[in-house]
Amino acid sequence: MNIMTKSMLLMTLLMFPYSIYTSGYPIPKQTENDFNPIFKDVIPSLKQKTLIPPALPTYISQEEKKPIYARLGQVTPSYYEIEIAFDKECNWSTACHYGFVSGKKTLSNKYSRGKQVELAKGIIGYFIEGPCEASCSDSTIRWKQNGYVYSIGIKGGNIKHLTKAAISAIEGK
Repeated sequence: MNIMTKSMLLMTLLMFPYSIYTSGYPIPKQTENDFNPIFKDVIPSLKQKTLIPPALPTYISQEEKKPIYARLGQVTPSYYEIEIAFDKECNWSTACHYGFVSGKKTLSNKYSRGKQVELAKGIIGYFIEGPCEASCSDSTIRWKQNGYVYSIGIKGGNIKHLTKAAISAIEGK
């Protein structure tokens, strides 16, 4: 076997597990113009570090009229998280944290915790309201698509705004 054949065989074997997780509802090929502009600086690094197709919302509710920023959190080939904050260097601090988006590979067909919400393309999401006491925790919406679980969380977010954000991520516009 020549070196070219070995290389092609190796590449096929490495990509096979990835192809298993990309069946089902198609995840749109999003370009940088399909994302909310706050993600512009993190997209190149995100795409280099993970195999998870990003599902980033174009819509993000903003109750406060302060600028928001995206900062890459933990990223592996099978997981990513991006913090949304009022400060570029927030690092999940309660004072400046606004929310997050994440995606991870999953083999489980079970994911049904929370209030069921109809999203786009026949996909069902699950909303969990974050508690608000002295300060609010992230309310989240999660959905499963093509073997991945995607989540969007907004501090004190409501079901209407999180549903709209999830739909914008699913539709890629």
